[in-house]
Amino acid sequence: KGKDSNFTKQFPELVNEIKKIDFPSSTNFLAEAIIINPQNGKQDCGMASGRSGRVDSIDYFANKYPAHLIIHDVVRVDTNYVGNLSYLNRLQSIKKHILSSDKISVIECYNDGISQWQKVITLGLEGLIIRDPIMELGNGGIWKLKQEISEDVYCKGEYTPSTSKTYSNLTYRSENGAMMKGVFANLTCYQLTKDGREISIGNVGIGFEVEDKIRIQRLLDAKAITKNSPLVIEVKALHRHETGKLNVPSFVRIRTDKPWKECIINERKSENRQKSMKD
Repeated sequence: KGKDSNFTKQFPELVNEIKKIDFPSSTNFLAEAIIINPQNGKQDCGMASGRSGRVDSIDYFANKYPAHLIIHDVVRVDTNYVGNLSYLNRLQSIKKHILSSDKISVIECYNDGISQWQKVITLGLEGLIIRDPIMELGNGGIWKLKQEISEDVYCKGEYTPSTSKTYSNLTYRSENGAMMKGVFANLTCYQLTKDGREISIGNVGIGFEVEDKIRIQRLLDAKAITKNSPLVIEVKALHRHETGKLNVPSFVRIRTDKPWKECIINERKSENRQKSMKD
């Protein structure tokens, strides 16, 4: 989540696992904490984001939704900087220390991509980070391949109220403490093209937890989501239509860390990424 972020308290199960491993002193690596949703067996970015922001009941959620740490790259081992080594050698310097761990792993993708992609599907992971095996750290040679495309989009306050009994009768307290009733059915969302033109990616109406809907509805009620102050969210979809709209976009999480002007359409087609993997 960024070089200045510290989530030591939020992921005690990973901290305890790291302490068990006999890492060389001053080992630094680039990693990602993931959570597999027990209901569908797939990686859930929303749950990981929720765990990252949690300040209470940490031990309860650590037991209920345990995290797994995926190590993507290595920076320093035994006080020695290894970024000038090839990716294969950087990886080898730490790989032997985590072979016995069931909470920390490396998914390496540099040779047999098909078998690694099968591992992604089996484990329910979001995708792969593919690296050039001979490239030094920070000099490029990195590509992402996902089962579904994920995009950051923004809402300017346009929404459709829910007509379902569940959500139209849902009560909650507004920002000023007043009791309110009814939340949105979907949000109208947009992206920018590379030349700055705004396009509609469609309505986002699935993937929200009740807490997500209430949190966003409170912002809508308070007129805190506007054309000049949009709400940025991450969504996932199977592919993008030629019109620019996403196919059944599903809410993943709120992106408070990203400006709306950086929600630029990724013009590469997901089917092309899938094809390149097969090739």
